[in-house]
Amino acid sequence: TSPKALRKLYRDFRISRPAAEETFWGAENSVVVAWECSAALQDGMTVRFTIDGVDQTASTENMLGVTLDRGTHTVNAAIIDAKGRPLVTTDTITFYVHQQTAKGNGL
Repeated sequence: TSPKALRKLYRDFRISRPAAEETFWGAENSVVVAWECSAALQDGMTVRFTIDGVDQTASTENMLGVTLDRGTHTVNAAIIDAKGRPLVTTDTITFYVHQQTAKGNGL
């Protein structure tokens, strides 16, 4: 299958979690990022998430759990062919991690 045909097959490849501009609240700073596509990956293909410009380990799993510092973060994903070349890349999603703050100090 040609790269052009593969790009057409995976044209609906996108980040499904987090949503654009989503805010995560909590002390653990755990976030799950996920992708979806109507076509299954073909043999030898993987998906690589890039979080804040840092490539994560490529896998065939459609989600990845990460722990992030509070602040603004970005994520995108790419389908990688069997030769290690990116075929399709999602749009970049911006999201936020906040920590809960204590309500008063009892004074």
